[in-house]
Amino acid sequence: MARLKKAAEAAKQVKFGGTEAYGILVQAIIPPVIEACVGDAEKGLDSFSKLGDTVTEAVRTAAQTYEDVDNTMADLLKKFEDAGIFRW
Repeated sequence: MARLKKAAEAAKQVKFGGTEAYGILVQAIIPPVIEACVGDAEKGLDSFSKLGDTVTEAVRTAAQTYEDVDNTMADLLKKFEDAGIFRW
């Protein structure tokens, strides 16, 4: 997710200022269109980065839950074995 965060930060820094390169007739059209696209890309990258963080946290939580359940079951089976209820 670090790469997505870097891409989102880079997108926030990119601005298409200056209109000299477009000529007088299109300078009111092209820069706003480009800015709108960059803004959408910035929002998309930021949202995707947040989604990645959320999924990462969910996977970590699930892994911890599975580990906790596994340890609980191992302890329970050990108690059964120690009590002579069944043997492996």
